[in-house]
Amino acid sequence: MSDFGTRLKNIRKLKKMTQKELAEMLNVTQSTIANYESNLRFPGEANLKEISDLLHISSDYLLGIAEETKTVKATGVVDLMKLKEDLLEALLKSDESLATKIVIESYVNGAVTHEVIDQVFHPIMVETGRLWETGKLDISQEHFISDVVERLISLIGIQMSTDDFKHTVMLISPSGEEHVLVLKMMKEIFLEEGWRVFNLGKSIPVASIAFLIEKEDIDLIAISITGKNNLNGAEHLISAIRNLGIFKIPKIMVGGQAVESEVQAKVFLGADYYASSFSEMRKIALEQF
Repeated sequence: MSDFGTRLKNIRKLKKMTQKELAEMLNVTQSTIANYESNLRFPGEANLKEISDLLHISSDYLLGIAEETKTVKATGVVDLMKLKEDLLEALLKSDESLATKIVIESYVNGAVTHEVIDQVFHPIMVETGRLWETGKLDISQEHFISDVVERLISLIGIQMSTDDFKHTVMLISPSGEEHVLVLKMMKEIFLEEGWRVFNLGKSIPVASIAFLIEKEDIDLIAISITGKNNLNGAEHLISAIRNLGIFKIPKIMVGGQAVESEVQAKVFLGADYYASSFSEMRKIALEQF
């Protein structure tokens, strides 16, 4: 099973609680919580019980002695393939309660947000789209699954204080895009890596983009393009951003199902970076900034 520090950190984030907030509730310093989560210190019996009560989770889970859930391997590493299969099955049965339980249990046992988004949520949405396109899923079911996945992403969402931010990213899609849920997935990955995020959605006027670039000192603009008919719109959008005439033009990264290669991304669309997947997007964020 995962170690105490990892479990504590994952559960705290799941409860949308900062280290500082938990520390204040326990009447300890923030550094004490940081040391707990890094396994540099371990709470005494009284503090362990208080943490368990505050987070509404059993001490057995925190200590790693509870029984494994069906989405966890014997090694203690979350089995993402099994998690995806179990979650998709629950969603296809329209069982939101079970879907929520499956995700929560995976986080209690050490799931990591960028891995869950890259290998669970996104593949589920791709498969849902395929089932709908082939007539195996009604549009009402597709909308239900999208809505539940969006709420699950909010559930596992990370909250950070402004002191924690390293860089700032703007997330947008060109006009005509329908799948703005991808932007919310991108947001959580950037937040996990310590970025400040402005998720602006689709059809944002270029003047508003320019205003935010200058006001918030944007380091990166990440553009999601899922529909091939939106490639020209994305190219025009990037060109307009390049020609804003402002002091600092952020780096531009593109990705999505419509973008098929690095050449297409950089030569045709005019981007600086091409992210072929969520993991590649995360790698660029870590290595280039």
